[in-house]
Amino acid sequence: MSQQQASTPVSPLRRRMLDDMTMRGLHEDMPNGAFMTAGEAWLECRAGRMSCDDFGDGEHKGLWFISMTVARDSLILNGREM
Repeated sequence: MSQQQASTPVSPLRRRMLDDMTMRGLHEDMPNGAFMTAGEAWLECRAGRMSCDDFGDGEHKGLWFISMTVARDSLILNGREM
């Protein structure tokens, strides 16, 4: 992490995401395309190209999980963090 990044304020949501990535052994510099957005996952599942059960965390998975994440992403992208 650069000096500039270290001094930039981090939102609670971003901090939670970074902590989760660290716990899972992931890094901030993951290559583009390493993960799908919730919107991409929704479209793939609705088109039948992927299984909804491939998305989620533990017992929390499936189309309801993806739809909840799409809604949350929409809120965050529009400056309405929950």
